[in-house]
Amino acid sequence: MEAGKIGVLRINSLDSGEAADAKARLQDLSKQGAQKIILDLRNVAGGEIQEGVTVANFSFAMGKLAKTIGREQKVLKSFEAEIPSSLCSASVVVLIDSGTAGAAEVIASAFLENKRGDVVGEKSFGAGREQELFTLRDG
Repeated sequence: MEAGKIGVLRINSLDSGEAADAKARLQDLSKQGAQKIILDLRNVAGGEIQEGVTVANFSFAMGKLAKTIGREQKVLKSFEAEIPSSLCSASVVVLIDSGTAGAAEVIASAFLENKRGDVVGEKSFGAGREQELFTLRDG
């Protein structure tokens, strides 16, 4: 907790299970009276898209958080905010840098697209996607 009731939530990874840790820390900041949150995603690369969506959902009561797009721009899956998951109504600023990639970019873009908070820092890596290997038709 910083002066002025500003809570800082530093995310180091978005690997499996990290969203639960972030939730506990966010709840702790709320109990301490945080009125504003700084969500620090600097140098968070990779991770699982579901973890990123879960973390983003802590600050959203409604709205589209992310979507996965396949070949020919076909939407494969859409992630919407789940109302019971919203924990934080405080003002949020998201910090990013050139090391922010993948699932962390999903979080930052959810804040931008839904006008839920400001995203501050350097241009992110640009890999806001989940990659998956698949077998070609001819094997």
